[in-house]
Amino acid sequence: MALFKKASRWRLFYLVNAAFLLVWFLYFIPALNHPYIGIEIQPNAGGWIVVQSDPNGVGYQSGIRAGDLIVEVNRQRPDRFPLVQSWGEVEGARSLKVVGAGDTTRVIDMPSAQSWATMLSVMPMPLLGMLFWLIGCLTWIKRSYLIQARNLFWLNLFLGLAIVLAPASGRLLFGARELESVSFSLASAYLVKFISVFPEQRENKANAIANRVMLAIFLTVMTVTGLKLLGILTSIIFLTGVMQLMENSSSINPKKFEDTIQKSPKRFDIFKRHP
Repeated sequence: MALFKKASRWRLFYLVNAAFLLVWFLYFIPALNHPYIGIEIQPNAGGWIVVQSDPNGVGYQSGIRAGDLIVEVNRQRPDRFPLVQSWGEVEGARSLKVVGAGDTTRVIDMPSAQSWATMLSVMPMPLLGMLFWLIGCLTWIKRSYLIQARNLFWLNLFLGLAIVLAPASGRLLFGARELESVSFSLASAYLVKFISVFPEQRENKANAIANRVMLAIFLTVMTVTGLKLLGILTSIIFLTGVMQLMENSSSINPKKFEDTIQKSPKRFDIFKRHP
């Protein structure tokens, strides 16, 4: 029985390592060739407003700033773009129609490939993730009979996987962000398990409670990730914002609000641009 259990353990070890290498290649190569736009948008009374523009992204380098309005994504309404529906981001877009400061409207074409300098900047994260994985593998191979070594392997595997997926997740490559969320939550769970057996295995009430808490966190992450993937969470946020806007507008004196806008042109510039 012990021999069968050991053989099964090693088969699982080989299987998950093969899966790690497969994920590494599937996401590392596309991330090198996929431009990072770095724009996050949210629904607004006048359209979709940019709430964050990463200075490292193509969007910022093209002149898009927080407060600008995204009117079209790929020559369609932003809410028709799948990644806007699920994540509120425009990664993978080929073109953006933007209304910026001074009511200037521009159509910005996104590059289809990255420069060599950008490709080199992507490489450290996948290489660092592979380093974590290799340390875990060596620990298992040297001391596979120790539960501490096995738990450290699983901890490094999921942590390394999350690090590898970071560039692909930022570019919203298919399934990358979901896998990253799951990997981080599993890494947290195995960190708790590793601490509970290091330096020696011990079972107590605190460890049992910690394991239940980590399980609850993992299930929460999985649920939120699933809702985001289906676009349900974004829809809930959008409807909440619309209801709040309607509630606020019903309690505002229109004449007084117009006077306030006229006196504070910079603060309420967005209302002037898009009445």
